[in-house]
Amino acid sequence: MLQEGAGRHPIFCILPPHVLRTIAENGTPQQRHSALRTLATDNTLRALRAGPRLPVPLPQRPGILMVEGQKQRTIFDAQHSQNLPGQAVRAEGALPTGDPAVDEAYDGLGACLFNLLLVRVIICA
Repeated sequence: MLQEGAGRHPIFCILPPHVLRTIAENGTPQQRHSALRTLATDNTLRALRAGPRLPVPLPQRPGILMVEGQKQRTIFDAQHSQNLPGQAVRAEGALPTGDPAVDEAYDGLGACLFNLLLVRVIICA
């Protein structure tokens, strides 16, 4: 396990549940705590995905005189926690914050929205 201040960043990855169970059974108290917390979160998300789902209505095809939508981007920072949505750090139309991650998320979301709208116009035309 990497130690804080070792000059390296931990690697974020997905561990299969059987690996987490092994860590929970054989790890240090801190490793056990982390593995059990991750397993609990994983089980919750799996149960939500496996649960019944309401039928999703098909979108109606837009008319020719469709009003152009407006962007409403808001970027949040969870500050390294699982408490979502976190603190709003940049909203639509705000100036760049100077935080590269926040500004990149804001700009990337704008590019993504543009591409989605472009695809929608091409498909519906």
